Amino acid sequence: MYVYPDMAGQFHCRMCGACCRREWLVTVDEAAYNRNRRLFAAQGKLAEFNQAFQKLKGPASPGEYACISKDAAGACWFLEADSLCRLHRLAGHEHLDSVCQTYPRYPMNSSRGTEITLCFSCPAVLDLVERTAPLQFLRADETPLKVGEDFVEHIFPRQKRKTDPLFYYFEIEQHFIDLLQCRSLSLADRIVLLETTVAKISAAGGEDTLGQRLNGIFAENWRMLDGTGDFPPAAKVTAEIMTEHYLVNVVFKKIFYTYGLSTGLRILKKFHRFIRLSAAGAENNLAGARKAVAELEFRLGHQRSSLGKL
Repeated sequence: MYVYPDMAGQFHCRMCGACCRREWLVTVDEAAYNRNRRLFAAQGKLAEFNQAFQKLKGPASPGEYACISKDAAGACWFLEADSLCRLHRLAGHEHLDSVCQTYPRYPMNSSRGTEITLCFSCPAVLDLVERTAPLQFLRADETPLKVGEDFVEHIFPRQKRKTDPLFYYFEIEQHFIDLLQCRSLSLADRIVLLETTVAKISAAGGEDTLGQRLNGIFAENWRMLDGTGDFPPAAKVTAEIMTEHYLVNVVFKKIFYTYGLSTGLRILKKFHRFIRLSAAGAENNLAGARKAVAELEFRLGHQRSSLGKL
């Protein structure tokens, strides 16, 4: 089973080279390092290989053995003037490291199957979500995108204790997404409602009747929202709608499962505030929101330690 947002199947790489000009370092494991060494040696280009692939010094994460160098302008060593990858041209897509093969796809392994979304740091993805319609999440027997098994997250809620709210993670995730997409409230008010809901769920943790308590909390929210009235369809994409799409995608990326309910909420509130202030300070609010979203997504994927500075 595959679970994914509806825009995932519409993604096509525009070959703009934006991801190859970002600040992150593309790391490779030892097998990829040796594979590339053999490739360059066969072409008599070991000198270039030694420049292009730098062994990491000091402690490294599992699977990180070396990194690909940057050129003088800060772009990937293999990025050419036409924004295409020389290594891809030379050896094909399957030769590339998993990061380059996968981005902007974001695959997750869960008890529901393989869950896939896209990273909003990619300009093509931002264009896909610049729309008025809320994101919808689909289930299918076939994948909308080709992905490997280099999963970013592993989500198995039933391994938690029954008294732990995360035992009911998927029910909680769906409710949080529903709250964030309830446009009869301003996005700021939706965040407040989410905060209240997290507090109630956290307070119910540890109880044997947690499942029943959750149903009651969800039902109470729906009764309140039923009284807010209908909201007419949006006539155009706004900074608030773009922010909604991003926060919903962050929830689907399992931020509440990875960091826990309280920390996940703090991160989400920081993201909302950062985007709102960035959009308000920009000449074009939507463009400001897009830029802020791309920056946050980059930090979330590659500089998580910097999120505390927001």
